[in-house]
Amino acid sequence: MAIEVLEDRWLLSALAVVLGGAAGAPRVDLVRGPTASLFRSVSGEMRVAEEVAFNSAAGLQTVTLPAGGGHFEVVIDAGDLVVRRRGGAELFRVNAGLVAGLVIEGSNDPERIDLHALTAADAAQIGGVTVNAAGANDTLIGSAGSDVLNGGPGNDLFHALGGDDSVTGGDGDDSLRGYSGNDTLDGGTGNDWILGTDGDDLLIGGDGNDTLHGQDGRDSLFGAAGNDSVSGGAGNDYADGQGSSYDTVSGGPGDDTLRGGTGSRDQLLERADADFILTDSNLTGLGTDRLSGFERAYVRGGAGDNRLDASAFSGWTTLVGAAGNDTLFGGTGRDRLIGNAGDDSALGNAGRDSLYGSAGRDTLSGQGSNDILRGGPGDDWLIGNSGRDNLGGGPGSDTLDGGDGTDLLVEAVAAVTTGQLVLSDSQLSDAGSPAERDRLANIEQARLWGSDNPDVLNASGFSGPTWLFGFGGDDTLFGGSGVDYLDGGAGDDGLSGLAGDDTLIADDGSDTLLGGAGNDSLVPGSGSDTALGEAGDDTIDSRDGEVDTVAGSGNGMAVSPGDNLLADASDVVDEGAVASVGGPRWIALYGGDGGEEMEGVWPTSDGGFIVAGSTDSYGVGNGDAWLLKVDGRGAVQWQKTYGGAGDEYAIDVRQTTDGGYIVAGWTESFGAGQADFWVFKLDASGGIQWQKTYGGTAIDQAWSVQPTTDGGYIVAGGTTSFGAGGADYWVLKLDADGDIQWQKTFGGPRDDGGGGDYSEFVVRVLQDRDGNFVVASETESFGHGATDIWVIKLDPSGNILWQKAYGGADEDTIWSFQETANGGYILPGSTVSFSPDTSGDLWALQLDKDGNIQWQKVYGLAGKWNEALSVGATSDGGSLIGGYYEQGTQDWDLYLLRLDANGVAQWTKVFEYAWDWPNAIQQLTDGGYIVAGVAWPNNQNQAEDLVLMRLAANGTVDPSCTRLSDMNLTQTTSTSSPAATNATVRDTAVVPQDSSAVVRDTTAAPNYLCQTAGGGAAALRAGGRAEP
Repeated sequence: MAIEVLEDRWLLSALAVVLGGAAGAPRVDLVRGPTASLFRSVSGEMRVAEEVAFNSAAGLQTVTLPAGGGHFEVVIDAGDLVVRRRGGAELFRVNAGLVAGLVIEGSNDPERIDLHALTAADAAQIGGVTVNAAGANDTLIGSAGSDVLNGGPGNDLFHALGGDDSVTGGDGDDSLRGYSGNDTLDGGTGNDWILGTDGDDLLIGGDGNDTLHGQDGRDSLFGAAGNDSVSGGAGNDYADGQGSSYDTVSGGPGDDTLRGGTGSRDQLLERADADFILTDSNLTGLGTDRLSGFERAYVRGGAGDNRLDASAFSGWTTLVGAAGNDTLFGGTGRDRLIGNAGDDSALGNAGRDSLYGSAGRDTLSGQGSNDILRGGPGDDWLIGNSGRDNLGGGPGSDTLDGGDGTDLLVEAVAAVTTGQLVLSDSQLSDAGSPAERDRLANIEQARLWGSDNPDVLNASGFSGPTWLFGFGGDDTLFGGSGVDYLDGGAGDDGLSGLAGDDTLIADDGSDTLLGGAGNDSLVPGSGSDTALGEAGDDTIDSRDGEVDTVAGSGNGMAVSPGDNLLADASDVVDEGAVASVGGPRWIALYGGDGGEEMEGVWPTSDGGFIVAGSTDSYGVGNGDAWLLKVDGRGAVQWQKTYGGAGDEYAIDVRQTTDGGYIVAGWTESFGAGQADFWVFKLDASGGIQWQKTYGGTAIDQAWSVQPTTDGGYIVAGGTTSFGAGGADYWVLKLDADGDIQWQKTFGGPRDDGGGGDYSEFVVRVLQDRDGNFVVASETESFGHGATDIWVIKLDPSGNILWQKAYGGADEDTIWSFQETANGGYILPGSTVSFSPDTSGDLWALQLDKDGNIQWQKVYGLAGKWNEALSVGATSDGGSLIGGYYEQGTQDWDLYLLRLDANGVAQWTKVFEYAWDWPNAIQQLTDGGYIVAGVAWPNNQNQAEDLVLMRLAANGTVDPSCTRLSDMNLTQTTSTSSPAATNATVRDTAVVPQDSSAVVRDTTAAPNYLCQTAGGGAAALRAGGRAEP
């Protein structure tokens, strides 16, 4: 045929033109042309009798979908390859036999591109199909042949269907399903879900927290970066979590090769109704799997009688028996063994293990270390063996043997209406309904819980320390002959300490507190209470605003010389009471069976203290933030954990003007990355008013928070998500509701703000008396040597006023600093540069408000590493510095160094208990100090505890306290000069996210190492009432 050209010139180089198409609709196909595109006139109009399209023959065809999105499909119609809207107009038609590959380019709008109508033969005939999604949230459905499906930046959905397909998710949170064939499925960036289904598939997670399931076939799975879940399924698979994040890897049936990656908490996961044997290198049960790189394992049985044996595994394990009479063997790490239904047997092996029997007649044996054993319903046998164990039989008549070590019994009343627990050294009985009786052996401590009903908790026949909690109802609590802690809770309660140095705490209601023999501490609650110290040197604090009746020793209400009565003006007191002066001094430990580390302390307006840190003894996750409110004598007024499934850390805390608290730290349960800044506002009772996370995809740790003069807060820490280098300072200015007013990073090309072996990015901030902000930590980017102390001063808008580095040729670091009474700054840390014997010594610098050095000195111990961790400024312009020094290879000793305004040592005290270090210091209005830190006996039977010290102005408690002694540090001068720095300042654009921490009450009680009865805030006059 001929082509009639009316106006425009056609650019064709055809050898031949063939007429085809249906009757009445002629079509011209170009057998060979210069390109693979449709040929059109320059004007875009067709000037022939019938509309025609010219297509190159045997070439690659590219179809670009129009904007607007929609549902598109590719079909073979009457021998033609057709691209059309589903149920709508055709976009492209060509003879299928003339196509050598089809490429579909998507638009930026959401699209559903469907190839499923193409058979394998169709796909082969046209040379395969490639779909490139360009954006939005697209759905791509493959054909029965081998397709290439590429996603865009949105959250895309892929169904590859038949053939050996190649699917790439691209950016976004994508879902990829391979179906039959040997598919390659790559999630790309984002949190992706990938399913191989049939065939020998290759699955790649890419960046993000991905979920990969190989299912049938011999699959290869690679999690890549992020916290991934990788499951091989049936077949002999290769599954690798990869990366340094936290991965979970499962092989399924078959002989698999499984790798956890390079992270520190990668977990092996397997579950089936089978017997499993787990070692560090193998798992048998559903085949023989080869293992490497796993620090944790979760193995669950089924309905049968399963044997789950991890005795040769060195990591942490969770073994779950499910139904059946199961036998569980823990490994040498920290294990969690759960029998569930059936008569189960669980052996903890070495490590700090948790064993739970659940229903049935269970046998639990903790073996070594500090174990938790819970029997559950049924008549159970619990054996703690060596270590400091925590045993609870639960409902049923149980046998509990703590074994060696100091073991704790934990039980609650089982009655629905009224419970009555009676405890002796050999027996615990519950006279409620149903009546139960436990046999006890080698139990040294006990913690008993009541209910919301009227309960009786009677430990009068028990010789060890007890903690008794009544909760609701009108309860009656009796301590034993040891050191007891009795808390009545709500209701009209009666508390009697009996023998021992006891602490009795009342709450709501009209309570009666009887101290009994010993030196007791009695604290009436919010009702009209009666508190009688009885025999011994007792302390009674009834400053609660209610009308209480208080008296010291004996029923005759005589006051012994050692009694300390603290009262309101409305209280009725004994006529023999005399005025008391000063404040109480004491040293106490607080903690549970796990480890606690406290980082912040602040004096409160009621004369007590708020303490912030972390715990793995209590809470809902691996480790939770822990807040304790204690009174001036160290008695706990409230204590709570805040957290999620991961780890949370509370680092700094301050009281706010409304009587509540602002807390800063970081979270691994909530937020955008591995760890995010976490700031939460509490009311006066510890209830959350708001909680928010701030962060990027990497690690962001908040180490400092302070209320600001405008009613908001300044927060500082370290970030690896943002900034110029490996780690940068990150400072956030928040309003009163936690919304960001400005946010900036400060840093150079290397790590600034810390990091190191413990990945701690310790950046501190304060608002000084001029309203400016001062930020300090350490730098590797600037200064004189390996690391220098780096101080930046900012105006209220976050603009740099000055920045300087201080140090020598080696390592010089800092953990804390304070504004001094003269308006400058005291910065204590550690120095290798100026250490006389290069062993590492405490280094302190006094700066003026412009960053000039006023004095600098080194305080050392020959041949021993020592460094400062905390500092409290004093009212005379000096400071109290808290540090530690190495006392042999298995001991750190905490010391306190008092300096005057010129850096001259006034006194030094050393606290000796175990491995001890101080994390926070504040001077009090009476000239004394509160010190918060960590005491860690560092043996397999004990973990870290919080240590709180309420010290006099000269650093003492009482002459009888042998835990504190004098020491001397050698004082020398150093020669550092400030170095100018040039920080890169970057604005960040983080949007706060609300978090949803679970809040739980905890049960720690003070263990006093030293104490003396000081005075109180109220002076008592003869005649019966307190002077305000």
